[in-house]
Amino acid sequence: MKKVLVLCFMFSTMLGFSQYYDNGISATGFANGDDFNAQLNYSHRVFNYFDFVDVGVQVSSNTFELGSIEVPSNLIALNAAFYYDVIRNNRRFYYRNAFAITIGGGIQIGQESLDLSNIPLEEDESFNIEEDTIVFGPFVSANFDFYLNSFFAIAIRLSETYHVNSEVGNFSPYVGIGVKFVKVN
Repeated sequence: MKKVLVLCFMFSTMLGFSQYYDNGISATGFANGDDFNAQLNYSHRVFNYFDFVDVGVQVSSNTFELGSIEVPSNLIALNAAFYYDVIRNNRRFYYRNAFAITIGGGIQIGQESLDLSNIPLEEDESFNIEEDTIVFGPFVSANFDFYLNSFFAIAIRLSETYHVNSEVGNFSPYVGIGVKFVKVN
């Protein structure tokens, strides 16, 4: 019995120290005139020190051209993804400046809304598009994190989503810069 308890204790301490940090939160965004994109993400390390699953919320407000008319569109979406750390650099866990690149992919589902109320139309004209649509599709993404210390980083996120049923267009890019905080074990 004593050997079993010792083995259990050793195994539990190995699990407790097997990851340098378990989870993190990042907030990124970009604004250009009236257009903006923002994401808030929660990441959890899985399998090893580097790879993680990520769940996030994306909010976008942009305009797109429909013929010669600019139409405002809004997107609120939920992202779920798995990321693989390309540069497996342990420096960031030892209170030093470091750089991390992760690539990943996942799915996105959300609500796309178009504002057609302020667009002048002739009496016999109408739009043949849905104003509110549930959009979904896969995305690929790359993250660039510049760790200033072991728990704080400047984050850059680039992603491209393929919305299967979007009225705006099938491909939807995202570019954001922001901060990332991680919980150090």
